[in-house]
Amino acid sequence: MPKQEIPKIKIDKPVFQSAETRLALHYHLAARVEGENVFFSVEYGRWIDSLAPHFKEIVLIVHTTTSDKETQYPIRAKNIVVIDLGEKPPFFLKRVLRYRHYQKLVLKEKHRWDIVGFRVPSPLAIYLYTVMRGFPVFFLFVGNMVNVTKASNITILKKSVLLIYWLWDHWKLERISNRELSIFNGRFLEEEFKKIRKQKIIFTSTIWKNEILSFSDCCNGKKVELLYVGRFSPEKGVVIAIEAARLLKNAGVECRL
Repeated sequence: MPKQEIPKIKIDKPVFQSAETRLALHYHLAARVEGENVFFSVEYGRWIDSLAPHFKEIVLIVHTTTSDKETQYPIRAKNIVVIDLGEKPPFFLKRVLRYRHYQKLVLKEKHRWDIVGFRVPSPLAIYLYTVMRGFPVFFLFVGNMVNVTKASNITILKKSVLLIYWLWDHWKLERISNRELSIFNGRFLEEEFKKIRKQKIIFTSTIWKNEILSFSDCCNGKKVELLYVGRFSPEKGVVIAIEAARLLKNAGVECRL
């Protein structure tokens, strides 16, 4: 696979990374807080721990939960502060309808940080951004909810409502991201948000389907080996990988997953 070139860009606002800088982060994943201990999902918790040594403080603007189902990773960093948005409503549109409430919670605490990062798509990002004026802001793009909704196995009515909302959300997100720094997890994701033309950084931590299908040296031997990289969660496709291995074996193809 050819190595992606990282574009050289001019940043109008300074990108802070120092022991004296306080970074606020918002994402839709909920945290579990027990005393001074904070728990997240493994992938998000490790990401927070990797950032913590580079900043004076990491301020997490998140919903909280008492469930340990997806909050089993204990944050090891000690410079963590949680701004509690309360329990996350089961359906995200209920969060959106309460956006003014969340804005007020954030406004009370905005003295705590120097720079703000939004991991997107996230239902409240475009609303919380409006009360972050005056701070350097960056958007870290890790997905496209329009495409996720189109591929989801839900009723036509629910899918239609979600598509209308996420199309509007992503249109708005593209507009405000052009004012700030946008960071994309991969070239293909960047191409899905074509209206963002200013201040972009592209990195890769994901294997994209388009890249896999472009390989010309796959499956040339007698044995097919499939590699799954990701957490054990249905939306990551692990069940599909197991089913693919089963189909290959039934077809008489020597296969290892």
